[in-house]
Amino acid sequence: MKAEILKQGINYSTSKKNYTKSKMYEFDFSTDIMVEENQDDGTTDQTILQYILGEKEKAYFSEEYLPVGMKKEGVKKPDITAMIENPVNKKLKWFIYDMKDTLKSTKVAMKLCGQWHEGIEHISNEYLETKSEYQIEDSVGVVTRCLNVKQLQEDVERYQQRISNSGNENKRLLTARKSLPKETEYRERIRCGQNIIDGIFDDYDESSGEKKQYKIHYIELAKESDSLYRAYMDIKL
Repeated sequence: MKAEILKQGINYSTSKKNYTKSKMYEFDFSTDIMVEENQDDGTTDQTILQYILGEKEKAYFSEEYLPVGMKKEGVKKPDITAMIENPVNKKLKWFIYDMKDTLKSTKVAMKLCGQWHEGIEHISNEYLETKSEYQIEDSVGVVTRCLNVKQLQEDVERYQQRISNSGNENKRLLTARKSLPKETEYRERIRCGQNIIDGIFDDYDESSGEKKQYKIHYIELAKESDSLYRAYMDIKL
Protein backbone atom coordinates (compact mmCIF):
# COMPACT_ATOMS: atom_id res chain seq x y z
CA MET A 1 0.00 0.00 0.00
CA LYS A 2 1.41 3.35 -1.03
CA ALA A 3 1.34 5.92 1.75
CA GLU A 4 2.77 9.37 2.32
CA ILE A 5 4.50 10.26 5.59
CA LEU A 6 2.40 12.44 7.91
CA LYS A 7 4.64 15.17 9.28
CA GLN A 8 5.01 15.54 13.03
CA GLY A 9 4.50 18.89 14.80
CA ILE A 10 1.51 19.98 12.69
CA ASN A 11 -2.00 20.45 14.09
CA TYR A 12 -4.34 18.08 12.23
CA SER A 13 -7.37 18.69 14.47
CA THR A 14 -8.46 22.02 12.97
CA SER A 15 -10.95 22.94 10.26
CA LYS A 16 -8.02 23.79 8.01
CA LYS A 17 -7.08 20.43 6.57
CA ASN A 18 -3.33 19.88 6.72
CA TYR A 19 -3.69 16.72 4.68
CA THR A 20 -5.10 15.79 1.25
CA LYS A 21 -8.34 13.86 0.85
CA SER A 22 -8.18 10.32 -0.57
CA LYS A 23 -4.44 9.95 0.13
CA MET A 24 -3.22 7.41 2.67
CA TYR A 25 -0.84 8.68 5.35
CA GLU A 26 1.55 6.74 7.59
CA PHE A 27 3.00 7.91 10.91
CA ASP A 28 4.54 6.63 14.16
CA PHE A 29 3.45 9.21 16.74
CA SER A 30 0.28 9.96 18.73
CA THR A 31 -1.85 12.74 17.29
CA ASP A 32 -5.43 13.96 16.79
CA ILE A 33 -6.88 14.21 13.28
CA MET A 34 -10.20 15.85 12.48
CA VAL A 35 -12.60 14.82 9.75
CA GLU A 36 -15.22 17.49 9.07
CA GLU A 37 -18.44 17.64 7.06
CA ASN A 38 -20.55 20.72 6.35
CA GLN A 39 -24.28 20.15 6.02
CA ASP A 40 -26.73 21.92 3.69
CA ASP A 41 -28.35 23.75 6.62
CA GLY A 42 -25.07 25.46 7.53
CA THR A 43 -24.24 23.19 10.45
CA THR A 44 -20.99 21.24 10.78
CA ASP A 45 -20.13 17.72 11.94
CA GLN A 46 -16.65 16.98 13.28
CA THR A 47 -15.08 13.66 14.23
CA ILE A 48 -11.79 13.82 16.12
CA LEU A 49 -9.66 10.71 15.69
CA GLN A 50 -7.44 10.37 18.75
CA TYR A 51 -4.49 8.20 17.72
CA ILE A 52 -2.77 6.69 20.76
CA LEU A 53 0.39 4.89 19.74
CA GLY A 54 2.66 2.79 21.90
CA GLU A 55 6.35 2.09 21.41
CA LYS A 56 7.25 0.85 17.91
CA GLU A 57 3.63 1.10 16.74
CA LYS A 58 2.66 2.81 13.52
CA ALA A 59 -0.63 4.04 12.13
CA TYR A 60 -2.42 5.00 8.94
CA PHE A 61 -5.15 7.49 8.11
CA SER A 62 -7.15 8.55 5.09
CA GLU A 63 -10.30 10.59 4.55
CA GLU A 64 -12.30 9.12 1.64
CA TYR A 65 -9.46 6.73 0.78
CA LEU A 66 -8.96 5.94 -2.88
CA PRO A 67 -6.15 3.50 -3.79
CA VAL A 68 -3.50 4.93 -6.10
CA GLY A 69 -4.46 4.49 -9.75
CA MET A 70 -8.15 3.82 -9.08
CA LYS A 71 -10.67 6.08 -10.84
CA LYS A 72 -12.96 7.88 -8.41
CA GLU A 73 -16.08 7.75 -10.59
CA GLY A 74 -18.71 5.51 -9.03
CA VAL A 75 -16.57 4.58 -6.02
CA LYS A 76 -18.34 4.69 -2.66
CA LYS A 77 -15.66 5.99 -0.29
CA PRO A 78 -16.10 5.90 3.49
CA ASP A 79 -15.14 9.09 5.31
CA ILE A 80 -12.72 7.40 7.71
CA THR A 81 -10.13 4.70 7.06
CA ALA A 82 -7.71 4.12 9.92
CA MET A 83 -5.28 1.38 10.90
CA ILE A 84 -2.85 0.89 13.76
CA GLU A 85 -0.32 -1.94 14.01
CA ASN A 86 2.40 -3.31 16.23
CA PRO A 87 4.98 -5.17 14.11
CA VAL A 88 6.67 -6.57 17.23
CA ASN A 89 3.74 -8.52 18.69
CA LYS A 90 2.04 -8.84 15.27
CA LYS A 91 -1.24 -7.15 16.16
CA LEU A 92 -3.29 -4.67 14.17
CA LYS A 93 -6.70 -3.06 14.21
CA TRP A 94 -8.53 -1.37 11.35
CA PHE A 95 -11.43 1.06 11.34
CA ILE A 96 -13.87 1.79 8.51
CA TYR A 97 -16.41 4.48 9.49
CA ASP A 98 -18.64 6.97 7.76
CA MET A 99 -20.33 10.14 8.99
CA LYS A 100 -24.08 10.62 8.48
CA ASP A 101 -26.08 13.52 9.90
CA THR A 102 -29.07 11.19 10.30
CA LEU A 103 -29.59 7.45 9.81
CA LYS A 104 -33.30 6.73 9.54
CA SER A 105 -33.99 5.60 5.96
CA THR A 106 -33.14 2.59 3.84
CA LYS A 107 -31.70 4.92 1.20
CA VAL A 108 -29.01 6.14 3.62
CA ALA A 109 -28.51 2.60 4.99
CA MET A 110 -27.92 1.27 1.46
CA LYS A 111 -25.33 3.95 0.72
CA LEU A 112 -23.62 3.34 4.07
CA CYS A 113 -23.35 -0.41 3.51
CA GLY A 114 -21.88 0.25 0.06
CA GLN A 115 -19.27 2.56 1.57
CA TRP A 116 -18.35 0.01 4.23
CA HIS A 117 -18.03 -2.74 1.63
CA GLU A 118 -15.75 -0.78 -0.68
CA GLY A 119 -13.67 0.58 2.21
CA ILE A 120 -13.06 -2.94 3.50
CA GLU A 121 -12.24 -4.20 0.00
CA HIS A 122 -9.70 -1.42 -0.50
CA ILE A 123 -7.73 -2.08 2.68
CA SER A 124 -8.04 -5.86 2.22
CA ASN A 125 -6.45 -5.69 -1.22
CA GLU A 126 -3.93 -2.94 -0.47
CA TYR A 127 -2.94 -3.71 3.12
CA LEU A 128 -4.45 -6.68 4.96
CA GLU A 129 -3.42 -9.31 2.44
CA THR A 130 0.21 -8.66 3.42
CA LYS A 131 -0.57 -9.12 7.14
CA SER A 132 -1.62 -12.77 7.24
CA GLU A 133 0.66 -13.46 10.22
CA TYR A 134 -0.99 -10.69 12.28
CA GLN A 135 -3.77 -10.97 14.84
CA ILE A 136 -6.36 -8.67 13.27
CA GLU A 137 -9.21 -6.82 14.98
CA ASP A 138 -11.88 -4.96 13.00
CA SER A 139 -14.13 -1.99 13.73
CA VAL A 140 -16.94 -1.02 11.35
CA GLY A 141 -19.25 1.84 12.22
CA VAL A 142 -21.07 5.10 11.68
CA VAL A 143 -20.80 8.50 13.33
CA THR A 144 -24.19 10.18 13.37
CA ARG A 145 -26.34 12.79 15.11
CA CYS A 146 -29.41 10.58 14.99
CA LEU A 147 -30.02 6.85 14.58
CA ASN A 148 -33.79 6.32 14.42
CA VAL A 149 -34.44 2.58 14.42
CA LYS A 150 -38.24 3.04 14.50
CA GLN A 151 -38.30 5.06 11.27
CA LEU A 152 -35.80 2.69 9.68
CA GLN A 153 -38.00 -0.30 10.56
CA GLU A 154 -41.04 1.45 9.06
CA ASP A 155 -39.07 2.09 5.85
CA VAL A 156 -38.00 -1.57 5.68
CA GLU A 157 -41.63 -2.67 6.07
CA ARG A 158 -42.69 -0.20 3.37
CA TYR A 159 -40.34 -1.80 0.84
CA GLN A 160 -41.32 -5.30 1.92
CA GLN A 161 -44.91 -4.34 1.13
CA ARG A 162 -43.89 -2.94 -2.26
CA ILE A 163 -42.26 -6.26 -3.16
CA SER A 164 -45.38 -8.09 -2.04
CA ASN A 165 -47.62 -5.80 -4.10
CA SER A 166 -45.29 -6.08 -7.09
CA GLY A 167 -45.42 -9.86 -6.91
CA ASN A 168 -49.20 -9.90 -6.98
CA GLU A 169 -49.26 -7.44 -9.87
CA ASN A 170 -46.74 -9.48 -11.85
CA LYS A 171 -48.92 -12.56 -11.66
CA ARG A 172 -51.78 -10.60 -13.18
CA LEU A 173 -49.97 -8.53 -15.78
CA LEU A 174 -46.95 -10.74 -16.55
CA THR A 175 -44.61 -7.76 -16.25
CA ALA A 176 -42.05 -9.48 -14.03
CA ARG A 177 -39.13 -8.70 -16.33
CA LYS A 178 -39.78 -4.95 -16.18
CA SER A 179 -40.10 -5.01 -12.38
CA LEU A 180 -36.81 -6.84 -11.71
CA PRO A 181 -34.53 -3.77 -11.43
CA LYS A 182 -36.86 -2.11 -8.92
CA GLU A 183 -37.30 -5.30 -6.94
CA THR A 184 -33.52 -5.75 -6.77
CA GLU A 185 -33.20 -2.22 -5.35
CA TYR A 186 -36.01 -2.83 -2.85
CA ARG A 187 -34.39 -6.04 -1.61
CA GLU A 188 -31.06 -4.26 -1.16
CA ARG A 189 -32.77 -1.46 0.77
CA ILE A 190 -34.40 -4.06 3.03
CA ARG A 191 -31.13 -5.96 3.54
CA CYS A 192 -29.13 -2.86 4.43
CA GLY A 193 -31.84 -1.38 6.62
CA GLN A 194 -32.12 -4.65 8.53
CA ASN A 195 -28.33 -4.74 8.95
CA ILE A 196 -28.46 -1.36 10.70
CA ILE A 197 -31.41 -2.42 12.87
CA ASP A 198 -29.72 -5.71 13.87
CA GLY A 199 -26.31 -4.10 14.41
CA ILE A 200 -24.57 -6.63 12.14
CA PHE A 201 -23.13 -5.81 8.71
CA ASP A 202 -23.39 -8.77 6.33
CA ASP A 203 -20.58 -8.50 3.80
CA TYR A 204 -18.58 -10.69 1.44
CA ASP A 205 -15.06 -10.85 0.03
CA GLU A 206 -15.12 -10.10 -3.71
CA SER A 207 -12.06 -12.26 -4.42
CA SER A 208 -13.06 -15.41 -2.56
CA GLY A 209 -16.80 -14.96 -2.25
CA GLU A 210 -16.46 -15.69 1.47
CA LYS A 211 -19.26 -14.24 3.59
CA LYS A 212 -18.23 -11.90 6.38
CA GLN A 213 -20.05 -10.38 9.34
CA TYR A 214 -19.03 -7.31 11.30
CA LYS A 215 -20.49 -5.81 14.45
CA ILE A 216 -21.66 -2.25 13.72
CA HIS A 217 -20.44 0.43 16.12
CA TYR A 218 -22.51 3.59 16.55
CA ILE A 219 -20.89 6.83 17.70
CA GLU A 220 -23.08 9.82 18.51
CA LEU A 221 -22.27 13.32 17.30
CA ALA A 222 -22.93 15.49 20.36
CA LYS A 223 -24.28 19.00 20.00
CA GLU A 224 -21.59 21.53 20.91
CA SER A 225 -23.53 24.60 19.74
CA ASP A 226 -26.43 25.48 17.43
CA SER A 227 -24.18 24.96 14.43
CA LEU A 228 -21.63 22.36 15.58
CA TYR A 229 -21.80 18.63 16.35
CA ARG A 230 -18.71 16.72 17.45
CA ALA A 231 -17.62 13.16 18.22
CA TYR A 232 -14.40 11.52 19.37
CA MET A 233 -12.89 8.17 18.37
CA ASP A 234 -9.93 6.44 20.01
CA ILE A 235 -7.62 4.78 17.49
CA LYS A 236 -5.49 2.40 19.52
CA LEU A 237 -4.62 -1.27 19.96
